[in-house]
Amino acid sequence: MKRVLFALGATSVLFVSAAFGQSLSDAQKRRLHLPYVRAATDCYARAIEANTSALDLAVQGRWYDALSAVGKTCDAPALAMINVHDQLYGPGTGANFFKGPYAEDLPRAVGTRLSGAIARRSSEVEQANAVRKQRSEEAAKARDLLRDRMYACTTSEIEDLVASSESAEVLATAAMTICNKEVQAALDAAMEVVRLDGVAPDGIRSSLNDVIKKNVVTSAVQARASARKAQPPAQALPAALPKTSSQASNIQTPENCLKDASSLREGQLVDQEKLISTMLDICRPEIENAARVKFLADPTQSLADLRTQALESAVRYAKVLVEAR
Repeated sequence: MKRVLFALGATSVLFVSAAFGQSLSDAQKRRLHLPYVRAATDCYARAIEANTSALDLAVQGRWYDALSAVGKTCDAPALAMINVHDQLYGPGTGANFFKGPYAEDLPRAVGTRLSGAIARRSSEVEQANAVRKQRSEEAAKARDLLRDRMYACTTSEIEDLVASSESAEVLATAAMTICNKEVQAALDAAMEVVRLDGVAPDGIRSSLNDVIKKNVVTSAVQARASARKAQPPAQALPAALPKTSSQASNIQTPENCLKDASSLREGQLVDQEKLISTMLDICRPEIENAARVKFLADPTQSLADLRTQALESAVRYAKVLVEAR
C-alpha cells in the first residue's frame, strides 16, 4: 500500500490516502494530528497575549470572549487542523472535533500557555487599579472642597442680594454669575471624578450645572423666607397705631405736644436742659407715633432709624421752644 506523506513543518498540511488513513491506529492518528492541534492552540495563545483587551478578558476568566476578540487571526492553523482530522478520521470529522472536544479544552490549553502573561497582566491591572483608586479619592476630596467653596460663595452673594425684590430664580442666576469662577472650578473637579470612574462624560457637565442651579435657587428661596421672618410684619402694627397723623385724633404731633409741655413751668426758673428732658418724656408717645407712621408708609425703612430721627427732630424743636422763651 502506497502512502503519500508531506510533512513541511508544524503548520503544513498532512495528506494521506483514505486507505492509508484507515490502516492507522487511533494512537498513530493522534500523533499525526497533535502537531496541528498544538499549532492552532499556540496561535490562539500568542494572539491573546498580543491583544491587551483580549488578555484582560482572559485575566477575568472570560476565555471565549478573549478568543472572539482575536477574530480571524488563527483561521489558517485552525483550518489546517480541521483538514488533517478529516483525512485521518473521515470527511466532516474535523469540524465536529473543532466545535466539540477542541473548543471545550481550548480555554485550559491556552490558559496553561498564558499563565505567566496572565500573572504579569494581573499585577499590572492591580497596580493600575490602586493608582486609579488613589487618584479617584483625591479627586473626590478636591471636588467636595471646591463644591463647598462654590456654595459658600453663592450663599454669601444671595444674602447680599436678598433685599432685592427679584425672584429666587433671578437671585440664583446672579449669584452663579458672580461666583462663576468657583462654579466652573467645582464642575471641572466633578468631571475629573467622572472621568476617573470611567463614565462617559457626554451631557454630564450640563446635568451637573442644572443640579447646582436648582440647589442655588433653593438657597435663594430659603434666604427670602428667612428675610421675611426677620422683618417686622407690616400688618401687625396698624392694630395698635393709626397709619397717618390725620387719623390719630387722640394723639398730637410731637411739635404740638412739645409746645404744650414747654408752657408747664412758665414763669418759673427752670434749668433749660431739665426742661427739655421733661418735655421729651411727656411727649415720648407722640415721638414714637411719628416714627411708626413713617414706617407704615414705607416698611423698607428701619423702624429703629426712624425712631432715632424722630427723637433728634424733637430735641431740636424743644431747644428752639425753650430758647425762644
